[in-house]
Amino acid sequence: MKTKPLFAWGLAAFAFAAGAGWLAGGMINPAPAAAHGEAAVKASARKMAKASPQRMPDQVKAAMAAIRNAATPEERQRATIQLARRLPVDQLALWYKRNWFDLEGGMEETIFETITRERWLAEDPEGLLGYTLERERNDLHNDTRELAGAWARRDPDAAFGFLVEKKGDDDFGYLLTGMGQALAKENPARVLAELGKLYRDPAFNEGFGELGDLFEALGEAAPDAFVHELAAWHEPIRGHALEKYTRTALKKDFAGTVAGLTGVENGSKLVLDAIRYDQDLEKQVAASRASFPPAWFAEIASSLAYRVVAENPGQWLAEDLAAAGFSAAQTKEMRDAAIELMARDPRRLASLLGEIAWTGDERNIAVSKALQAFPNAEDAAAWAAGLSDPQDIAAAQSSLEWQAKQALEKQRDKSPGSWVDKWSENASSFDYWATEPLAKWTQQDAIAAAKAFDELPDERKQLLATKLESRSKLPEPLQAQALGYLVEKTDAANQSAIQRLNRTTCEFAARWGASDPESGGKWVRSLPAGEIRSWAAKNLAAAWAEQEPAAARHWAASLPSAERTAVEDFLKEHH
Repeated sequence: MKTKPLFAWGLAAFAFAAGAGWLAGGMINPAPAAAHGEAAVKASARKMAKASPQRMPDQVKAAMAAIRNAATPEERQRATIQLARRLPVDQLALWYKRNWFDLEGGMEETIFETITRERWLAEDPEGLLGYTLERERNDLHNDTRELAGAWARRDPDAAFGFLVEKKGDDDFGYLLTGMGQALAKENPARVLAELGKLYRDPAFNEGFGELGDLFEALGEAAPDAFVHELAAWHEPIRGHALEKYTRTALKKDFAGTVAGLTGVENGSKLVLDAIRYDQDLEKQVAASRASFPPAWFAEIASSLAYRVVAENPGQWLAEDLAAAGFSAAQTKEMRDAAIELMARDPRRLASLLGEIAWTGDERNIAVSKALQAFPNAEDAAAWAAGLSDPQDIAAAQSSLEWQAKQALEKQRDKSPGSWVDKWSENASSFDYWATEPLAKWTQQDAIAAAKAFDELPDERKQLLATKLESRSKLPEPLQAQALGYLVEKTDAANQSAIQRLNRTTCEFAARWGASDPESGGKWVRSLPAGEIRSWAAKNLAAAWAEQEPAAARHWAASLPSAERTAVEDFLKEHH
């Protein structure tokens, strides 16, 4: 039985059943608490133990048989209603957890779940929330918050009383949000009173990180009362709640909210924190510039520079930002962002090069970034040919030369021999991105790289092999050469290096044994005799045997006698 959110379809199911006249009669007295052959589960337990799989008890089979054997759909649905209404509430968790009502996907499942869970919520909401919380932790369902809200609407005293008992639990903030949001619009005073009981206490700050949605709802429903209540709270929760309130207020009245916060301590930070990561609000900063005190605008705009200058980057390059109250650091943030964005339209930038008062290297940087925006070298060169200022021409020439060098480097990396040559010379610069070109290599490229590695001087072999040793997803021929070299050359007295190499070689042998065991087998036989080779052979044979056990045994039988016995015994033990 796949449980679903209760309130998404409950009313429709009840309307259907009521239309058939089944809810008016047919009530069956609840069965005794232990009627189904197992000890009754106390549904109000806060944390319900997860039951182990067990066969369906006889009385459960009989109850389900009455539904399955019904002659018509109407009789089957009537039998479902009777079962759902007669089951003791303290056994519902057991039915859900054991999946005893296993008629999935039809109206019977909908009726059963709607009636049982509605009864459960009415008679034992604590037990229902205990069950759904446990299920969400295990199965990623998300009913609990909605159910907590439904309980709070029905009986706020009981619901919030239950919540107090959950203080300190991981689920506290989650439940508080569900209950609070359910009442925020119709009874915000009650929600604020409950929050005040919690967060006026300086020693209590649990769960507030999960209350963002609730704070925004209260800011929408009762902004003045919410701000008044926040004055009695302590940090950091007051600041967190004010940020959420501010975000809601800005969406309703951007200019008015900014004006209302100008006299508040850290008001500019509140506005910035509320705006950040909300694209709609970020876009309003430049449009509402007149609403901000100059210092506030400089602080907020420079912190959101790319978003603020996006509409018209040329404007911000032309403006005297220092005269507008921006510090040197804030001015740099704004101009850097504007140059970056303006350079994405090189033709527009070319028309402005002579009109803007550039500082330092800004003009050279703008030209260089504009050239990088072109999709190919030909278009970039054509744009550079249209420049007339000697400084711009020199900057363009330098940038084009650098781009040509980078392109040559990338092309060079595509050649397996060049790649090996480059990184054996620059092993100290070897990083994650160094192996990126290898993803496009063919098998012939990998073999060529292995051959190039084999032709390196020993010193460069050692440097590159050490970098390649622990890399996964390298072409097998290249990594095989690197590991083979290390197995041969690593000092046996260096036990930490030997252990690491043994582990890496075994993992590589197993991977190759799964993808190309014949090539892997030849490589294993080429390794120097010893413990590393013996374990590599075992791992390759084991991976091979997963797909072709006979071929793996045949290969093992071809090994030298002592090694053959060890590998064959390993295969017998693991296969």
